[in-house]
Amino acid sequence: MGKCRCFAGGAAGNQKVYAGRNLELNEATQRIEKDKSDFFPAIIAVGTNFGDSVVLDRDIKSLMQRLQRRPTTVHVVLFNGGQSGTSGANQTQVGIAVTEFTKGRFENINSATRITSLLPELGAAIAKSHELQRHQFRVTVQRPEGATGPVVQVSMGANGGDSVDNLSFDGRIP
Repeated sequence: MGKCRCFAGGAAGNQKVYAGRNLELNEATQRIEKDKSDFFPAIIAVGTNFGDSVVLDRDIKSLMQRLQRRPTTVHVVLFNGGQSGTSGANQTQVGIAVTEFTKGRFENINSATRITSLLPELGAAIAKSHELQRHQFRVTVQRPEGATGPVVQVSMGANGGDSVDNLSFDGRIP
């Protein structure tokens, strides 16, 4: 479909991968937000558990809002360099929250050599997701006037022997 554009990373097809360092998720999501082309973004954040000791609530809120507006799958690899203490609690909490929200994968590793086998695993997951997403149709449904509350049940069908798998409200198929 489209071309692959990367921010310090790589991908295939119309799946763009933004790989950042030290959980620079805000920058990656801002780049995704500015890109108006049709693609399913993915972020691989590889960082350490040392870094910002202060994480502002407004930064996390804006990050999550951007991930909601432009559905993005985020995978986080957090390297614990063998240091002790309370360092890394912010990176861990943000990494877990973001990967749970986006249906990505969170890995807390203790050995740098694990990265060499983990990155191909994440690449394979992104490739599988791309294969599923590239055949998607976007269906827009307008609720009846005055309807409120969450949508509880949605179903779809197809005629002619086709099947509908992986129904998603935001296009994200991890």
